[in-house]
Amino acid sequence: IGNAFVEQYYHILHQSPELVCRFYHDSSVMGRPHSDGKMESVTTTQ
Repeated sequence: IGNAFVEQYYHILHQSPELVCRFYHDSSVMGRPHSDGKMESVTTTQ
């Protein structure tokens, strides 16, 4: 399932970037490392 998602996501990101928002909901949250190395949670609608 993960591989299929990644393939679809990057295909759409490359071919039709205006449609990438369809992968996200208002409640979607992702984590990324902050500059100090700590994980930071951010919403995808920021």
